[in-house]
Amino acid sequence: MGYIGAHGVAALHRYKYSGVDHSYVAKYVLQPFWRRSVNFFPLWMPPNMITLTGFMFLVISALLGYIYSPKLDSPPPRWVHFAHGLLLFLYQTFDAVDGKQARRTNSSSPLGELFDHGCDALACAFEALAFGSTAMCGRTTFWFWVISAVPFYCATWEHYFTNTLILPAINGPTEGLMLIYLVHFFTAIVGAEWWAQQFGKSLPFLSWVPVVNEIPTNRAVLFLMIAFAVLPTISFNVYNVYKVVQARKGSMLLALAMLYPFAVLLVGVVVWDYLSPYDITGNYPHLVIVGTGLAFGFLVGRMILAHLCDEPKGLKTNMCMSLLYLPFAIANSLTAWLNDGGTLSALCHYSHSRNNSSPWNLLFQDYKERSLRRVKVCIRSISTYQSGACAGEVGEGEEFGWLRWVEFLGKGLQDRKGRGGVGVAGSNEKGLYSSTSGISVSFIH
Repeated sequence: MGYIGAHGVAALHRYKYSGVDHSYVAKYVLQPFWRRSVNFFPLWMPPNMITLTGFMFLVISALLGYIYSPKLDSPPPRWVHFAHGLLLFLYQTFDAVDGKQARRTNSSSPLGELFDHGCDALACAFEALAFGSTAMCGRTTFWFWVISAVPFYCATWEHYFTNTLILPAINGPTEGLMLIYLVHFFTAIVGAEWWAQQFGKSLPFLSWVPVVNEIPTNRAVLFLMIAFAVLPTISFNVYNVYKVVQARKGSMLLALAMLYPFAVLLVGVVVWDYLSPYDITGNYPHLVIVGTGLAFGFLVGRMILAHLCDEPKGLKTNMCMSLLYLPFAIANSLTAWLNDGGTLSALCHYSHSRNNSSPWNLLFQDYKERSLRRVKVCIRSISTYQSGACAGEVGEGEEFGWLRWVEFLGKGLQDRKGRGGVGVAGSNEKGLYSSTSGISVSFIH
């Protein structure tokens, strides 16, 4: 039957959702509000339509961020921050009301759980983009998606073993989302530039905090969230799974192995970004995060489906189908990386190589500014085999296109004026320059 076998169909009929929310904010503040809100929805409206409508609010929010801040590094109009907060609040409300509507209309089903949590998995990407727009995170936006996706995946993994979705007293779906849309509203008042200044300046009463007080506020918040939110949440998930595995006398190593597809996804995208000469997370954050978010949604969906159908083999078959694009993306970036002079895997030929102590000392610095294709090559040399010669720079500040290879020939270094250093063919000279010392630097565009 494709995704579901005969055993899975039978398990679907027996399945009943179980969830526990220990949040005091949800119990005493939000739950009463949600119980009243569900009455505004007509009985004929399917719960999945409510789920989809709430998800579309975040899609609209991400689109607003793209329109007014394509690279998420410039401040959008202040009303956009307010819109981000309002749309996130509506998403949270609709996401909570859909389950109440299902019970109200007696239409609860495993499909509803799969659709609901699948949309929540995709929502991590779109809300990360909205927050990146508000906080001017730029390429750091990808890491804000990571710190939302990791706890989500671990919670799904925990649910697989415990059969109960456990939300602690302080959790992401309740306090986390509430904090984020309050941050959006706050930014609408103070402006997005507040996030770009130093953490100690943005929050003077926390200027005593070491390390983070001198970095931009958005990055400081990223580090603080990892330390005080993500790591404790993951520890909580792992501990709960460990208790279940020990009770069943199973293997914790096999349980942890279920996380490998997500780990492959994260590592693959990071390697892809590192090898790409175009700084994809900086120049195209929406494409990278949405694409990675879709792959993440597929992984979450497969794990939920395996749980609903009680078919662990679903985790072993086809779960990595969404990751097939990564080898091709990495290979493509690796090819460009090897062909780009920015890699500085220069071909250095020495006409006099008998002496082990070479007269050359090449110091290659990788990508001064990767997005501008700036390559800086510092060459320290000795014009003869004697000490005391000068140093020069090749291509400092020059902007080159595709640098296919760099070849250096000769014994010593002398520039056109005889002061040391070396001449170089820049992007405007389009060709080959040979210095008086027999050194040639060739750029093939």
